[in-house]
Parts: sequence; C-alpha cells; structure tokens
Amino acid sequence: MIRLLILVMAGAIALTLAYFFFKLVPMAKKMLAVGGGLAAAIAAVALQGNYPFYMPFLAILGVALLATLVYMKLEDKRQLEQQRYAEERRSRLAAASSPKNAPGNRFGISPVETGKGEQ
Repeated sequence: MIRLLILVMAGAIALTLAYFFFKLVPMAKKMLAVGGGLAAAIAAVALQGNYPFYMPFLAILGVALLATLVYMKLEDKRQLEQQRYAEERRSRLAAASSPKNAPGNRFGISPVETGKGEQ
C-alpha cells in the first residue's frame, strides 16, 4: 500500500512538472511521456511482490518500449503532415510563377508593326 501511495505521489509530481515546465512541448506528447513512465512504474510495482527481481525491470522496459513506439508514430505523422504542407506550398508557388499567369499584356492588344518608311 505504501508503494502505491509513493507511486501516486511521484505521478502527481511528474504531471505537475511536465505541465508547468515544458510549455513548448505539445500536450499530447507530454502526457504520453509521463503516462508511459507511470504505466511502467505501475507494472513494476504490480510485479515486485510475487516475481523474481528481474521481472519488474523487464516490465519497465516493455512498457517504455511501447510508449516510445506510440511517441514515434505521433512524430512520424506530424512530419508527414509538414512534408505535405511544404509540397502544397511549392506547387502553389510554381503555379503562381508559371509564364501562363505572368502579368504581360493584360488587355490582349498586340503591338502594331510599322513598315520601314513610317519610322
């Protein structure tokens, strides 16, 4: 019971620190990191009493790996979205600067050619 109380206190401290000190990091990433750490700690506390000493370490490692995979999936999705936006921006710039849309002869009047004697 004491271990559970210590775990809850450590979780509350970690959530508070993550919320107040890491303002630039998006909330989903902060909560994923803190939640992954808490889930690893909960798994270790649950396995600490009945199993050999190495089982809580394996549980921490497994849960941390799972949280890392989820974090990297979110980061990969964000990078793909940024690449898509960059390509859309490039295509809009290329379409805007194409010679077909260049501001040349706006009124459609072609210049009149004069002969040699009229100069």
